[in-house]
Amino acid sequence: MNRIKKREHWQILKDLNDYLNADLKPQRINTLTSWNWNETTEHFITKAMVYKILRERDKNVFTEVRILNGIVDVFNLDDQIVYEIETEKKESTRKQKLDQFKSYLIKDVVFIYLKDLPKKWEERYKYLQKIL
Repeated sequence: MNRIKKREHWQILKDLNDYLNADLKPQRINTLTSWNWNETTEHFITKAMVYKILRERDKNVFTEVRILNGIVDVFNLDDQIVYEIETEKKESTRKQKLDQFKSYLIKDVVFIYLKDLPKKWEERYKYLQKIL
């Protein structure tokens, strides 16, 4: 069942929603969703892999949620880490997202570049398991 079990998670959720204009609804925790129907299959499958790996590690995860007026691909509530899956390595996009998610409530922003990942799905999954 999709439930937030730890008391501190409820406080983090409340703080994110109150102070970062987030839209983290408890009923959406640990569900894989798509925000943009123009999202490529490669992007969606990679997001699903990140989601699955984090869930296998018993992490509470949100996908495609608004935080600070931006849409986050994957958010690990337990460790307060944003995962952004990007098609291209653009320093301007990276800087913009780092600035956008700069807050004491977000511990890290991890960028996953599709062009840097193995093409075969099984290899990609194993690679992501190692780097996450």
